[in-house]
Amino acid sequence: MAAARQVVPGLFVIATGIVNTFLIDDPDGCVLVDAGLPGRDADILRGVAESGRRPTDIRHLIVTHAHPDHIGSLAALRSATKAAVYCHPTDTPIVTAGGGFRPLRVTPGVVNWLVWRLFIRPILRRFARVDPTRVDHALYNGQVLPIAGGLTVIHAPGHCAGQVCLLWPPHGGVLLAADAAANVFGLGLSVTYEDLAEGERQLRRLAALDFRVACFGHGKAIIGDAASQFRRRWPVGRAPAA
Repeated sequence: MAAARQVVPGLFVIATGIVNTFLIDDPDGCVLVDAGLPGRDADILRGVAESGRRPTDIRHLIVTHAHPDHIGSLAALRSATKAAVYCHPTDTPIVTAGGGFRPLRVTPGVVNWLVWRLFIRPILRRFARVDPTRVDHALYNGQVLPIAGGLTVIHAPGHCAGQVCLLWPPHGGVLLAADAAANVFGLGLSVTYEDLAEGERQLRRLAALDFRVACFGHGKAIIGDAASQFRRRWPVGRAPAA
């Protein structure tokens, strides 16, 4: 069962197993970021209710990237909320087809290999296709969405070619980092990437931004001094290792 937990005022995380969905509470229309695995729509909507909102309060469904653990319940949530769907053009064909996922490579390390073998690979095999849905709005790098007080879109490929992160202004800046990084066993790389070198370049780019809070598709949020932790892990201006 999913449970909603406040990260900072106005932002809730709804954990559904291995992946997080985020709710930004806004009186002009709430924003739901990502949609979990297939069959998780009831859990996510239960989390929305725990936050004090109804499905009809959700006006915007933002896809950070088109992997099955992030778009699996998107079609069902769209049906329940009637909200508009946002996605980067690179990943839009996957959302609208419900398939065509690009290959992933495991990040070096024994723990990453075990997580891949035990969890990620079985999920990818089971959910090679998900329910498709249309995309209403394209997301572009540098775009400021006029919702939730302004959400800046940051195209951050590497883990996924069409991945976007979101920078939300309140609380000294909140970075919704998607799967650009993870914070499961401490702040670090995600378990898989389509292009690891590109992913590391994007992490150094993200580290140059100003934000105090960071939230992740997988793992716990960092509340306070988050950008400094990114800079220690991925020093700005340093090239990734060959």
